[in-house]
Amino acid sequence: MLCIPIAGRTGTDGVIMLVSAGDPHRYDSEDLVLARDLAARAAVSLENNRLLVEALDAVRVRDDFLAVAAHELRTPLTSLLLQVQLLERALDHERLDTPSARRGLGAAQNQAHRLSTLVDGLLDVARLASNRLMLEVEDLD
Repeated sequence: MLCIPIAGRTGTDGVIMLVSAGDPHRYDSEDLVLARDLAARAAVSLENNRLLVEALDAVRVRDDFLAVAAHELRTPLTSLLLQVQLLERALDHERLDTPSARRGLGAAQNQAHRLSTLVDGLLDVARLASNRLMLEVEDLD
């Protein structure tokens, strides 16, 4: 019997066992070289599988994040578009008075500000991921 460890990143991931039913068979140096090469290839295969699983997990996390971000951006955008459409209809029908125009513009401005804040947060995440996030240090009370 010949046992060769499969080396992993943190130790031994497994063992390759070669057993001969032939009597009496002794493994020679060529068999040992072949078994070590086989173990090295198995180690590469296991590492590639681990990296693939990590990459797929990262893609899933990214997709989940993008879905949440898109939903969070859609909410203020919908409200903003609604306010703009209401103001446009009021203008078209010449029923726009100053107080309602100010309320509509204020609501639209609030939603645009909220949307801008969300986009800034997304950009900060992108900058953080690429190590380009600049911190703004200031004194606070």
